[in-house]
Amino acid sequence: MRKGIVVFAVICLVVANLLLVHCVLWNCSDKYAVKVQEVWASFHHPKIKIFMTYYKPFRLPKKGEIVQPIQVGRAIETEPFMGGKLSDEDRAWLHENMIGDDSGDNISAKNRSFDVLTAYYWVWKHYREIGNPEYIGFWAHSKILILTPTNKRLFNRLAPNYGLDEKKLLKLLEKHKVVTWAWTPYIYEDGETIISSAYDNYRHDHVIEDLDRMVDMVKEKYPEMTDAVHAVLYDIKPQPIWNYFVMEKELAFDYFSKLFALMFELEKNIGAEINARDYKQRRAFGFLAERFFAIWLEYQTRKGVVSPLFVPQQYL
Repeated sequence: MRKGIVVFAVICLVVANLLLVHCVLWNCSDKYAVKVQEVWASFHHPKIKIFMTYYKPFRLPKKGEIVQPIQVGRAIETEPFMGGKLSDEDRAWLHENMIGDDSGDNISAKNRSFDVLTAYYWVWKHYREIGNPEYIGFWAHSKILILTPTNKRLFNRLAPNYGLDEKKLLKLLEKHKVVTWAWTPYIYEDGETIISSAYDNYRHDHVIEDLDRMVDMVKEKYPEMTDAVHAVLYDIKPQPIWNYFVMEKELAFDYFSKLFALMFELEKNIGAEINARDYKQRRAFGFLAERFFAIWLEYQTRKGVVSPLFVPQQYL
């Protein structure tokens, strides 16, 4: 009896020490936390996975299962981009703290023109590896969707997973299928903000011929979306023209398949021209994808497939 109590006490002491070491490493080592999450993901299939895209070092999300940092353009990380050029220390930090978009079937090397779409493609082609979640999402390292109202200061400093509550978010997604953000396009000229159509906004900020080509291609490949094209590009109203969303897996796959069919065909026609531009306008396929997402979502809404929920966004 006494011997059994001693053995039990020793076991409890060992377990307590292991838990203590785990807690210390979890809070002090991001590399350890990432590895634990990877191991856990191999046994646990999360219902929601939101990928936060990084070009350079920035604040990491709180440790948890929902938000996964991913470096975009890792295959060409030594090349300059719009944000400058990564140092050896920058690259080491990114490799230590997140996965990249350059393994297996990937288009990481296209990142300077495809922008965050290289992460879209990687996630699409490696869905089983990421746990086969029922819902998938994308945020940027410096901009997220506000899915749980909270005090802004507390939100940034204390809220785990940026205030995400998986159960509440699942209820929203089961009802709406897609959660995203909409904004009213505008033109900023001579110190004045002028509300505009999405088409005029693109003409003001980017190369309008790119959008014209994509519109022609959408009408040719997906003629059923023609009315949605006009509603998104020419009606003056808030539009979900941004590459941030959380949506049902089957819908995401439909969007990705149509999106990349368009982008790859456009690349054959104007890829060389786009790659000759400055760093900002080289991101053309990313800009075009934002407009196509709004068109695709408008079409799905008109069909009654989704009832999208539009929520605020926040810079971190």
